[in-house]
Amino acid sequence: MHDGPITLPDGSQGKLIGCGGIQHDMASCYLKAGEQCPNGYDIIDERGESHPFIVSSGQLTGSPAYVQGGYTTVGGSIINRTLMVRCH
Repeated sequence: MHDGPITLPDGSQGKLIGCGGIQHDMASCYLKAGEQCPNGYDIIDERGESHPFIVSSGQLTGSPAYVQGGYTTVGGSIINRTLMVRCH
């Protein structure tokens, strides 16, 4: 998600700020809003979502008496956070 200007439901201009990922938290959104709105801002909406995922890959070969190979599994979460503000 890219930060940028948006039209709010009442027709006024606002900013949509994204700060997803494990390296950020909602405080990161508030800091970015402060940088983009140096005179302050009103919070219109804030959201945070975590979407778990798991991916497996691998291969087994051989016969019933002898099997070789293996699987690798990786899991985690995709974290999305957004803050919608109106600058003062």
